[in-house]
Amino acid sequence: MPRSLFENIYYTFRFSYFDVPYEDVKAEVVAFLTEKIGKFKEGKGKAFSYFSIVAKNYLIIQNNSNYAKLKRRSDLTAVDKNRNIQGEMALTDHQESLRDFTDQWCIWYDENLNKVFSNRRDIIVADTILELFRMRNNIENFNKKALYILIRERTGLKTQNITKVINVMKRDYTKMFATYRKSGFVIP
Repeated sequence: MPRSLFENIYYTFRFSYFDVPYEDVKAEVVAFLTEKIGKFKEGKGKAFSYFSIVAKNYLIIQNNSNYAKLKRRSDLTAVDKNRNIQGEMALTDHQESLRDFTDQWCIWYDENLNKVFSNRRDIIVADTILELFRMRNNIENFNKKALYILIRERTGLKTQNITKVINVMKRDYTKMFATYRKSGFVIP
């Protein structure tokens, strides 16, 4: 069975701030459209399209109005039911922990760069990558391709050489982060 004009619009745009049952909203929109039926002029477009726009605009206005009323009379927890405060706090803690770890990891890698890599070319790549980590707050585009291009430009080396070093550093990063989460220190 095909959906009605109202159902198409209601479910497509997901109007969620109505505090009355679905059937009441539907009856209200049908009544509004009935009031507006005289404004439709034949030959100026299709009726379905015209009434779809009228119904959508009416629902948008009502939805926004209901949302504004809800904000005025409710505390923030009622307005933002979907928000997970504990999850947000955990994410913030994780991001802080990750920042601290990355800073410590960069210091450790600086001190042990010649122990991890013996090839001069690999040391140059690793040092360039460490520099990117140190200036990570100033980098706007964390696009992998853009970062590879930047490393290639700074080192003059091919992608294969860069990837080899990145894989070693990535392995160390992952292993050391697991240790950091347990102890709070970067220990290889």
